[in-house]
Formats: sequence, C-alpha cells, structure tokens
Amino acid sequence: MPKNAASETLLPRIISIIFHPLLMPAWAYVVLVTFGDPLQHEQESLWVFIYGLYVLAITFLFPAIIFYIMLRMKLISALHMPHRAERHLPVLITAVFFYLLFHLSRSWEIDPVFSLYMLGATMLSLMALLVNYWWKISLHTMGVGAITAGVATLALYFSPDYFAILPIVVLVSGLTASARLQLDAHTESEVYAGFLLGFVTIFTLFGVMMG
Repeated sequence: MPKNAASETLLPRIISIIFHPLLMPAWAYVVLVTFGDPLQHEQESLWVFIYGLYVLAITFLFPAIIFYIMLRMKLISALHMPHRAERHLPVLITAVFFYLLFHLSRSWEIDPVFSLYMLGATMLSLMALLVNYWWKISLHTMGVGAITAGVATLALYFSPDYFAILPIVVLVSGLTASARLQLDAHTESEVYAGFLLGFVTIFTLFGVMMG
C-alpha cells in the first residue's frame, strides 16, 4: 500500500478497532456504569471494576484468542475477515460468548438492563449469521446501532440523564460508518442495513420490556 494511502486509512482503522463489534458489550457496560446505577453492593466500585473485567474477557478476549488460533490454522485469511464466507464460524462463536455473558449476568448483582442488552446482542449475532449466508452486512454499524438504540430507549423510559450521551453515541455511529466506507470494507447499503438492524432490534426489545 502506498504511503499516502496508508496514512489516509490510519484513522478509519483506529476507529474500526476502538468500536469493534466484540468491544460493543464493554462500551455498553461503560455507558451503564457512567449514567446508570449498575450495582447495589457494599463494595460497589470494586465490583463495578470486576464485572467490567468479566465483560471484557468473555466478549472480547476469549473470542479474540479463538480467532487468532483460527488465523494460525488458516481457517480465516485475516483477523478482520474480509471475505463473507469466512465469517460464519466467527459470528457463531461470538453469539455463543454473548449468550454466555447474558446467562452469567442474570446471576450477578448488576442492573438487569445489561442482561437485556446482552440478550439483544446475542439475537443480533444470530441474525447477522443468517444474513451473512447471502450478504456481508456490516457488524460494526450493527453494533453501534444497537448501542444507539439502547441509549435512546433508556433516555425515554428510564432516565433523561442518558440524553447527555446520546449525541456522542450518534457521532460515534457516524464515524464508524464513515470509517467502514473509507476502508472499502462494505458498501453503503451494507453499512446502513447494519445500523438499521441493530437499532430496530434493540429499540424494539428495550421498548417492549421497559414500556
């Protein structure tokens, strides 16, 4: 890749890494901790940190290790999995770990909103797996669309405090969508469809359960 082209794609690559689909549960947890009341525990600050480590390990670290092993075994061509056909198993693995966190979080002393989000994230992963057999929908924008819907629904039904972060989440969604397009990772329709699927699914799930 020419030097100029590499420098032009540096920022989109950084954005794609920071807001990677596997990191969306961790970002959702950060939002909940910052604007919600996630725990009722004598050592609240300690448990907030410990649960955060669980979230990061289960939804990012463990799947990432498996994907690296798959790369070494040449089951995938790259960690960002540019080809639609090689995303089937990784998406299924992601769904399994997301469901594992959903199952575990129900027994934690943590706001049930997070468990509900993880249920939605599991559902979205399975939907993406199905769609991926025909179409390479954007998992990045699906993830930011889900968080945008979650924050919007919490602001409407739970606490107006969430309105403070909603513009930031919308901005992040736009930056992520733009990054995926600049990297030629997806077409515009794949990016918009990913955001729409993530937003509608979580907005509907949260709206039904909270409304």
